[in-house]
Amino acid sequence: MGKREYLCGEFSVADISCFSPINIASLMEGAPSAEYGNLAKWLSRMSNRPSVARYLAEFAEATATLRAPAQAESARG
Repeated sequence: MGKREYLCGEFSVADISCFSPINIASLMEGAPSAEYGNLAKWLSRMSNRPSVARYLAEFAEATATLRAPAQAESARG
């Protein structure tokens, strides 16, 4: 079948649809373990796409106020 960079071979709506929930899960649970190396590589490829990088920057900016209280709490220990 060959090696694929994206879910359907080429970048497609399947990648777009799957990225957000998988990315959010990895943010909550940590990066995928070595057992799921292909998933980690796919997340990296997706994150490095210019359009996805812009989305991630906008998402980080939009959710910064939500993360601030949790970060302050963890800093206090």
